[in-house]
Amino acid sequence: MEKIFESSLLGFKVILYSDHLFYKKGFMNKEFSIPLSEVSSIELFNPLTQKLRIRTTSGKKYDIIIRLSLKRKLYDLIMSQR
Repeated sequence: MEKIFESSLLGFKVILYSDHLFYKKGFMNKEFSIPLSEVSSIELFNPLTQKLRIRTTSGKKYDIIIRLSLKRKLYDLIMSQR
């Protein structure tokens, strides 16, 4: 498991590994691990919104909060790892 990308913003934490994405959702300590093999699509939303949405093959949706300046970079990295 190689760490490729890491970012945090106001309690939200995103770590991209070579095989999955780890996401901690704010101060409520909800944690998610999304295998990259299960990612079916990624939505970037409006350029002024600090989130992207990951949909999985099982139908789940995850809204990832990330800095505007890093949103496109994370999208590109996930797409290159799939």
